Amino acid sequence: MEFLINNQAVICNQIIKNFGNGEDEVKALRGIDFEARLGEMTFLVGPSGCGITTLLSVIAGLLNPSGGELRYSAQIYASFTPQKLSNSAVRI
Repeated sequence: MEFLINNQAVICNQIIKNFGNGEDEVKALRGIDFEARLGEMTFLVGPSGCGITTLLSVIAGLLNPSGGELRYSAQIYASFTPQKLSNSAVRI
């Protein structure tokens, strides 16, 4: 499996996170692609309000993405139970 061969711990494909509805909807994340590999240091930098905290909250399981695909160690986030997500988030 290519995912495991490349030591990818987290993969975000086209992650979207919206807050609110209708005219009040805020598009906090718009199609974010991101990879973090095991054993590497990864830094996310950007200006205040650019979505870094929101992305980290989605990766940690504190917020559910509105769209896209989030994978942890070759498993798709949508298939995780709350217990499994909690255990995976701690290891990352």
